[in-house]
Amino acid sequence: MRWAESRKMPLRPTAHQMPPDDVLRAALDLLPVVIYVADAQGRIEFVNRRLFDVTGISPEEILAQAWIDLVHPDDREHIRDAWMKAMAVGKDVAARYRYRMKDGSYSWVLSLATPLRDDDGTVIRWFGTTMDIDPLVRAEQSAAERELALRASEQHYRALGESVSQIVWSANPQGWMDWYNRRWYEYTGQTLDEAVGWGWQATPHPADFPLVMEAWLRSIATGDPFDMELRLRGADGRYRWFLTRAEALRDDNGQIIRWYGTSTDIDEQRRAFERSRQIAQTLQDVFLPRSLPRRGDVRLSGAFLSAESGALVGGDWYDVIELRDGRLVVTIGDVSGHGVEASGTAGRLRQTLIAAVLDCDQPSALLRKMNQVLRFQEPTVATSLVGLIDMTAHSFIYASAGHPPPILATPSSEPVLLAYGGVPLGVEADPAYADHRVDIHEPDSVLVFYTDGVTEFDRNIEAAERTLMNAANAIARDPQATDAADELLRAALGTSLPRDDAAMLVAQLEPSNAGPGVDMVAREHFWRFHSSDAFTARRSRQELVRHLRRVTADDRSFFEAELIIGELLSNTVKHAPGLVQVRIDCNGPQPVITVRDCGPGHMPTEIGLPCDSLNENGRGLFLVHTLAREVQVRSVPGGTEIVATLPLRCRST
Repeated sequence: MRWAESRKMPLRPTAHQMPPDDVLRAALDLLPVVIYVADAQGRIEFVNRRLFDVTGISPEEILAQAWIDLVHPDDREHIRDAWMKAMAVGKDVAARYRYRMKDGSYSWVLSLATPLRDDDGTVIRWFGTTMDIDPLVRAEQSAAERELALRASEQHYRALGESVSQIVWSANPQGWMDWYNRRWYEYTGQTLDEAVGWGWQATPHPADFPLVMEAWLRSIATGDPFDMELRLRGADGRYRWFLTRAEALRDDNGQIIRWYGTSTDIDEQRRAFERSRQIAQTLQDVFLPRSLPRRGDVRLSGAFLSAESGALVGGDWYDVIELRDGRLVVTIGDVSGHGVEASGTAGRLRQTLIAAVLDCDQPSALLRKMNQVLRFQEPTVATSLVGLIDMTAHSFIYASAGHPPPILATPSSEPVLLAYGGVPLGVEADPAYADHRVDIHEPDSVLVFYTDGVTEFDRNIEAAERTLMNAANAIARDPQATDAADELLRAALGTSLPRDDAAMLVAQLEPSNAGPGVDMVAREHFWRFHSSDAFTARRSRQELVRHLRRVTADDRSFFEAELIIGELLSNTVKHAPGLVQVRIDCNGPQPVITVRDCGPGHMPTEIGLPCDSLNENGRGLFLVHTLAREVQVRSVPGGTEIVATLPLRCRST
């Protein structure tokens, strides 16, 4: 059908009026939408080729009103009503319905029609378009279905949440809390208005709050799960420990649409764990040597780093025993398990060795004696290495009970892992341990002993061993380190937190420099760390204590000095999170420690024990004042500074 025929009049366009009929028809056929023209009564007069392409219906069938047959049966009445109403009022019409395609399927389309009027305003024709909107409608329907499913899931989650004893909550993608189960309101005493949104911020312990906010905001930003132990204040004003975990619910595109979380009361378990951890830490501090022998021909250094999780404190030890003839018995070991029992077992094995060397100096025989004690007293196993350093014979003889192999590094050759083997202690009743001999004639050679916490922290043992060997090689070729064990521990772990205790013992044989005397150690030393970085803070404290041992001469009061240091540093963590600067000055008769933090500058008005026996505020500062020779607390720009004179004597140069 031609355009002129549909109008029942000849079409004689000019160049300035409209293109020729065949050009116009060709252009309309190329459009990606259906174009149609209807008379004033709605009868189709013209339709472009697009309709035929998508439906397979010829133009002649469309003109015979067959177009209504293409509409989905459920939509036909709606479409007829829309057309009748539009023609009755002569206004634009828009309708969304399903059209049958060539393959028999139905697709959603949007049909728009506009009336053409004569000079009197009478509608003489309708011009319309029909376009495919199926992908858009399907997406809308899918989103609606997901929303319905989410609401059903939400209702199920909330019903389930009300039936458990845990605190259960949910939040939007931005972290805005919009629902808690009744357990939250019962425990905290908050009302609905108080708790909604970020109202939960009033409940965490002040010491935990900065860490909670940092971790929660990081989870919101990254979508990573939230997992943290923190203290929450109850309606009675007391704090209890909770394990809070949250997971993100994502849509098909990976976008976060909800957060769901739980808070489980673990107060009793946490307090029991703290008691066990403190006992284990105390045992460990007692059983590890306070100092190592000082020799001109051998420089000894040890380092110990507790596990990332306090629950793993336990079974690592090392020691060096100087025999009367000048030989050195070195030992290192690791008891299976953690906690009080592991620490106690490590202490007994170390004491067994100390007693046994009075009668025996053969490493394999010493291991067998330790094995007998472990088999008799303890239902557990341990790895251990015992060695004998003889500087006169330039030899190292050792035996291993399943312990990681020692490392030998010399200035002139590549570092090597020495032979090792043997079953761990406690496995067999009468194991056969072999003695291995290594001749060492080259000065500045380095022997390295370590526990598996040094090499297994990232599950790549070979890579950790290579790193440790390279670091030992660097020390052997440039033996200027005054604390080789700490340097090697730093090199092996990097910035990682050990999952298990990590012990390190290093022997530098015939060092070419002056050794660990006080003249080689700076009499004024500085440390800087962030109080929220547990790894760096713990290491700085250990370095500080080791430095004091090198520059002071009074072992009797060292325990008191360690308590003072511990209280001063823990005070910054509790009350002034941020950068901490520590200085030790040993230029006078007694060492002076200065701790400066970036806290609010709170000045205590009175030093003494609190009246409330359950209140811990002020106890640490009271202990420092009691044990230190002199203490000054003063505000400084940007924080607080505490200066304490330690109850030790500085070594003379």
